[in-house]
Formats: sequence, structure tokens, C-alpha cells
Amino acid sequence: MAETALKDTHGLFNAWYTGFYDPIGLVKGWGITQCVARFLAPLLATDSGLVAVGLNGGGDMQLLTRESVTDWTGEIGIQDPNQPDQVLAHLALQSGAVATSGIVSRGEHIAYQTAGRHALSATVVTEDLTTADIWATALVAANFDTLDLGQSVPGTGLLVAANGETRRWFLGQEVV
Repeated sequence: MAETALKDTHGLFNAWYTGFYDPIGLVKGWGITQCVARFLAPLLATDSGLVAVGLNGGGDMQLLTRESVTDWTGEIGIQDPNQPDQVLAHLALQSGAVATSGIVSRGEHIAYQTAGRHALSATVVTEDLTTADIWATALVAANFDTLDLGQSVPGTGLLVAANGETRRWFLGQEVV
């Protein structure tokens, strides 16, 4: 999986940074995805009355809503990395995954793969948390100004720079 992530992100996500294998950027998202699929999703198939289930790990989450339910959405706040006590954006999600990576909560823990200015945070919304978590980390490792948010970046998301500048994309297209 780490080799595939390295290839898919064009070297931006690298589990072997500083010469040591450290797959935590993969394992957390993968583990949450597996727990939701194995333990929580079956609860929606019962007569339990549950409408939705989800699991949050360090702010990254995987959500599932019963297929027959169309009027429920989870309201998710995206933290402003420049003002961590503020919400920068809101997201309504029925099913899918949201991952945010950056340096605000955990400090400098991402090995930048490019020179130049980097995002303080990257939030990615996709179907599964493994993909969202890989790409959120990869996008922080990229150059904020020259990053191509085209077809290779999955889902929808938001990048935030130290000066408050944002970049957004929706299904392979950058939104201005």
C-alpha cells in the first residue's frame, strides 16, 4: 500500500522518509476504514434503528449512512489552522471520509517533498479514509503554489496557507 501511495502521489507521500519506514499516515486511515466496515457497517443492516455510524480518529473520520435514509447528514467543521479555535469551513456529509493533515496540532511531522511554500493544512474528502489520509499528508508535503490539483488528486478538498490563502478542488477541478 505504501508503494502504491508513493506512486499515486508522484512521490509526495513517502512512508520511508528520513530513511525509516513509518507507515502511520497509511495505518491510521486504513485501520479506521477497516473498523467501520467490519464492526459498524453491519449495524446499519439490522433493525437497530441506527441511521448512521462513524468513527473518528484524531480528527479524521469515516461515516456511513443507511442507504434508505436521504434526510440525514453529518455536519463537520474544518479547523482554521491559522486560528485553531475557529472553524474555517463546514461540510455536510452522508457517507464518506474526511482527513486533515498539517502541522498545527502535531507540529512539524511531515517531510516536505518539494521546495517552496507549503500548506499549513490540507483537508481531503473521499469515499474511504485510507485515500483521504494519504492525500491530505501528500498535499501538505507539496508546494502550495505550484501543486496541480487536477485529475490525479481525488475527491474534494481545501488547502490553507500560513497567510490564510486557500485553494479548493472538486472532483479533479480546482475551484476559484
